[in-house]
Amino acid sequence: MAFTWIEERDTPRALEACQKNHRRYPDNVINNLVASRVHLSRRELTQSLKMLDEVLEDAPDNERAHYYYATVYLRMGRLDDAERALDKYLSFNLAPDQRAQALYRKGDVALRREHFSAARGHYEQSASLGYKPAAEKLNRLASLEQAAATR
Repeated sequence: MAFTWIEERDTPRALEACQKNHRRYPDNVINNLVASRVHLSRRELTQSLKMLDEVLEDAPDNERAHYYYATVYLRMGRLDDAERALDKYLSFNLAPDQRAQALYRKGDVALRREHFSAARGHYEQSASLGYKPAAEKLNRLASLEQAAATR
């Protein structure tokens, strides 16, 4: 239900449910992952990281936790940390759609650094796996490069 409440922008209700479950089951990896997402949606990035830390204490190879770390770090502007988390995530045996999303995020990290060639490479890999947002980003990449060059 928490994800539904996030989509409905009822994050107080989502957070309340996660906190209630956390009090009863502090080591519940799924609940802690969801709680991390709730905190992320509320822009409570430090709290989101704290929940992810708890996940990795119990399940160090939890794939999704590493992807969520990357998302939080990217929002915080901690690009080196985001890239490390994505590299860890990509080291797992992922389904093609998961790999595509991670490659797209690596493109976002490179783009934030204005490493346009690297960004293009990541977006192309992601698009080749069928991730449509990557193809859309590739279409806009030239204009983003031009805008950066004129600053």
